Amino acid sequence: MRESGVLLVVAVFCLMLSAIHQVDAQVDVEVNKRDIVFLVDGSSDLGSASFNAIRDFITKVVNKLEIGPDLIQVALAQYGQDVKSEFYLNTYTTRKYVVAQVKKMKFLNSTSLNTGAALKYVQKNFFTGSTGSRVLEGIPQLLVLITGAISKDDIHQVSQELKQGGILTFTLGAKRTVPSELQEIAFDPSLAFQVDEFKPQPLQGVLPRFLTPLKTLTGTVVEAPVPANPRDIVFLLDGSVNVGSANFPLVRDFLINVINNLGVNSESTRVGLAQFSDTPRTEFNLNSFTTKPELLNRMAQLRLQGGNALNIGSAIQHVLQNHFTSSAGSRIKENIPQLLVVLAAGKSTDNIQSAAIQLINSGVLTFCIGVGGADKEELQRIAFNRQLVFEMDDFSSLFQLSQEILTPLTTYHRGPVTEVTATTAPEGKKDIEIMFDTTYIADRFSLVCDFLIGLIEGLKGLFTFV
Repeated sequence: MRESGVLLVVAVFCLMLSAIHQVDAQVDVEVNKRDIVFLVDGSSDLGSASFNAIRDFITKVVNKLEIGPDLIQVALAQYGQDVKSEFYLNTYTTRKYVVAQVKKMKFLNSTSLNTGAALKYVQKNFFTGSTGSRVLEGIPQLLVLITGAISKDDIHQVSQELKQGGILTFTLGAKRTVPSELQEIAFDPSLAFQVDEFKPQPLQGVLPRFLTPLKTLTGTVVEAPVPANPRDIVFLLDGSVNVGSANFPLVRDFLINVINNLGVNSESTRVGLAQFSDTPRTEFNLNSFTTKPELLNRMAQLRLQGGNALNIGSAIQHVLQNHFTSSAGSRIKENIPQLLVVLAAGKSTDNIQSAAIQLINSGVLTFCIGVGGADKEELQRIAFNRQLVFEMDDFSSLFQLSQEILTPLTTYHRGPVTEVTATTAPEGKKDIEIMFDTTYIADRFSLVCDFLIGLIEGLKGLFTFV
């Protein structure tokens, strides 16, 4: 994952007890809106007695919180080799029901302890709008990991991803855990707690120190300094029945994950968005939002356009005419890289040939994402080259793609291409001469070759080669 241009969260410790060491304390009031996910060790090495003590500890914590749909929301998961979702943030809306479900939690008794995979699972499946997360409303997102042993898998990458995603992670371990691992997973080393053993008395002793930051810790979204790598990125989304209202939140979460890792501001990365089905629709332009919080707030309001047809050709022409222009915020005249990301879940119902040629001539570097019934050959004709086509079996796979696509999206450039035209020759015969300028593409020659191969492959359906 990129180290620069990412969303950082500055933790502000608002400690209420004067006897406790304060770290950057600024406000001494309790914050009564937050989303808290508990992730509990359910491995056989932990044992049922320790598990019961942990369950009682969580019950005591919940009893100290103001639970409600407009207050504090709580979710619970248990893990070992795999993860078992007990309930989500939007499952129960009262303290009574949350406590009752915590008390009903049965010991998983798993044979392994894959903490890294469990953290990744929770990040993907719990901190999303579809399961109740209010991250787009600016509500603090907290994760509490309670574990009794060293992880069997890698925790390094996911620990960084949690921090970069703005999730404030607490850890609570027993003597068989390694302090350095707990501290690495925690958002800040001061949020890593450890007891000798998971028994009622030690857990009761740590409860006051644990509760204070859990109830008062907040995050402020700030932009990290980013290197001078400006680019204009327009997303063009399939808003038809091919996506549907059930899958659209996954598409929206994908975009949010990508945007969270971009250095969004007027001088660096600008983002525009359009949807299409029967007709294209501009959601916002490249110059509509100049800060990441503004952009994410608009994303939270995004709804599926709807429609039965999928006119990709006219949608591409729409973004070329209405998004990649100076009046809409494009810096193409300043030679800032122009990128288009097309996401489609079906085959186009109109002709794409003219639009594909316009893209080649426009100077836009085009990526294509195909999900489900998307036509791979069609997307290869639209994308700048076949390496920029990403195929997903289903919409849930978009979460992984949000990390995979970041490097090409933030580093790739395209060189100039001699204008391509489509003409009609007599007797159905055509001579095609392709020329390209090698001045700026020495280090990307393989990409140009792939583009030419893709172009010729696309022409095979239109011409006979002799």
